[in-house]
Amino acid sequence: MASIKPSPELDNSNVPVFFGSKGGPGTESPTRYSCNFCEVSDIVSKAYDLPEYRLVSTKRLPTGRFHMIAIIAPGTTQDQFRLMLQNLLVERFGLKVHHDKREMPTYRLLIARGGAKLKPHVEGVSVEVKSSDEKTPPGFYYKRQATLAEFAKVVEGHLRKPVVDATGLAGKYDFDLSWRFDDLDFVEQTPSDLPTLRSAIRSLGLEIDSHKGTD
Repeated sequence: MASIKPSPELDNSNVPVFFGSKGGPGTESPTRYSCNFCEVSDIVSKAYDLPEYRLVSTKRLPTGRFHMIAIIAPGTTQDQFRLMLQNLLVERFGLKVHHDKREMPTYRLLIARGGAKLKPHVEGVSVEVKSSDEKTPPGFYYKRQATLAEFAKVVEGHLRKPVVDATGLAGKYDFDLSWRFDDLDFVEQTPSDLPTLRSAIRSLGLEIDSHKGTD
């Protein structure tokens, strides 16, 4: 069961307001998903498991922001939940989609000269990794037991271009990484105690290069 309606007007009170989504399969609240002040593109992105930069609309999507609440049956998988969202978008907005391939700038995550300097995850060994609740830097990745494919997705989210893991490393690693935001096109602009994203990647013994690809 799900409902979606226009978000209420924001007032000028000091009451905290939550923006964005939370809950759903794979979270601490698997049977309830909510999305406050979300644009339709946010819901489409969630429903089709695609970053927003990959969405191209031939017609203008509905404007405004919406509140959405979905009650989910116990045991529902991520794929089943996405199908539920897709059906909701069809029923509520008459959304029609098709997949297309286009040539666009793409990045590859590679092992740098000198070899990788990653910290392999060791089961049963206590390793302190910062919690995301403690984050202070603009960009960060604090996670245990993560693959390089998962890390590539994090980098992709900041570059807003596809990033493919081409390292050939299949292990799982512990990450404790932070960086500043001013180098999305790999141009260092503002002095900071934090490294650029490119420098942070190099500290892992990795690098990324760009090439054109169909995605």
